[in-house]
Amino acid sequence: MKRIIYFILSLYPLLAVAGNEQVRDSIKQLIRTSMTEAHRINQQVALSKAFIDVNIDSSEYYIKIAYQNAIDIDYEKGIIATLNIKGNILQRRGKLDESMQMYEVAKKMALKNNDDSSLAKILNNIGIIHNNKGEFNKALEAYFQALDYEKKINHKRGIAEAYNNIGVVHYYLSDMENTLMYLKKSSEISKEIGDLEILKKGLINIGAIHRYRGEYDEALSNYYEALEICEVLGNHADMNTSWHNIAEVYSLQHRYKESEEYYRKALVFNQKFDNKNGLALEYNNIGSLYLKQNRYKEAKEYFEKALTISREAGYRKLKEDIYDGLANLYAKQNNFAKAFEYSQMYIKLKDSILNEENSKNIAELRTKYETAEKEKLLAEEQGKTAILRSEKAEAELETVNRNKWIIFLALIMIAASMVFLAIVQNNKRKAQAEIDAAIIEERDQGVNAVIQAQEEERKRISKELHDGIGQQLSGLKMAFQRLEDRLNQEIP
Repeated sequence: MKRIIYFILSLYPLLAVAGNEQVRDSIKQLIRTSMTEAHRINQQVALSKAFIDVNIDSSEYYIKIAYQNAIDIDYEKGIIATLNIKGNILQRRGKLDESMQMYEVAKKMALKNNDDSSLAKILNNIGIIHNNKGEFNKALEAYFQALDYEKKINHKRGIAEAYNNIGVVHYYLSDMENTLMYLKKSSEISKEIGDLEILKKGLINIGAIHRYRGEYDEALSNYYEALEICEVLGNHADMNTSWHNIAEVYSLQHRYKESEEYYRKALVFNQKFDNKNGLALEYNNIGSLYLKQNRYKEAKEYFEKALTISREAGYRKLKEDIYDGLANLYAKQNNFAKAFEYSQMYIKLKDSILNEENSKNIAELRTKYETAEKEKLLAEEQGKTAILRSEKAEAELETVNRNKWIIFLALIMIAASMVFLAIVQNNKRKAQAEIDAAIIEERDQGVNAVIQAQEEERKRISKELHDGIGQQLSGLKMAFQRLEDRLNQEIP
């Protein structure tokens, strides 16, 4: 595998764009010599892109200039491109809602101008935001739409990227079958066009599959190979991703020193570029690492840093992981009240992200897309030759009927799954209610026992006081009567 990678690297000596100062200088020179305003704006957008992974402030500076210039000459294609980059910058800074607003405005303009290429990029970015928020059905919808536009303009690299992103969402859903299917499609196209960027992403994602299966040495091999490509390309963002992935595998192997070293590299990178999502992620990972080593004070400090950023930015999926980490932390410290509190927060958030409705929507979306793909293929086949029209018509009818049966069976399976999940959830609720009732009953019995014991003690003390003093008074009275009789006899 390494020999293949080195061979491809030798074909791409000029691909180190993001980290290459000469490239940025060249773009600046093009800006100065541009003959038209539109061309100058396009170069300013390119310069902003070149800076986005190495100096986000510079990226923002150039895109503001490009945006204002595009507004001044009413250059709509330039406005769309600048809005998309602005959305990228806001997304990296953890301002997801503001970023989404930029993308929606850009999307509306791109639709108006029939700008399919820009639409594909914008929809891909919208999918990333939904993915960060744990809204996986919406992420898939955006990625599938991006895929349609990439196919429409026959952009092979974009098609491969869309398949890769769709595979990633299925990975988060623990759907390994569809993850591998879409990653395989992405890999096949990237090999066909010899694209290093997509190859690198494929290595990262294949490494993730090995990690999921517990094949840690294979995972590390893929991650280190991806890191080598990132270093050649000067792609700092994906170098950061590779550091994170390597650290994660070392943590799973209990190689905590190496793990912390790579997490720290990723943390420094995200601090440098003020990447809120990356910061929250690495704070949480370092907290988890310290928790494994029973370094509770340090673990709590990093978990709380991660939670603060996640709450501000609305990273729902990441908050789920942080709540789980805090629940485990307090449980290890025997603070069961806090552990229960965070475990309930974790369960509630997890259920809201991966509920039955989401599962249903995702299955329906995938079925809808796959059916549409099949219908497109059939339509293309029908137009090839006039001789095979009748045969193709029969094939189409057969396929439609088969699809109906597939959809019908899929709906039955979905309905059965929903009923099963509802029964499981109901049983869980009943079991929890019984546990709660037992706890309350036990608590009430304890309180009643304490009250009854106090009442018995009070009665005993009262009785002793009453009976003891009465007897003493009677004895004194009789003694005084005897004394009086003796006195009357002796001293009349």
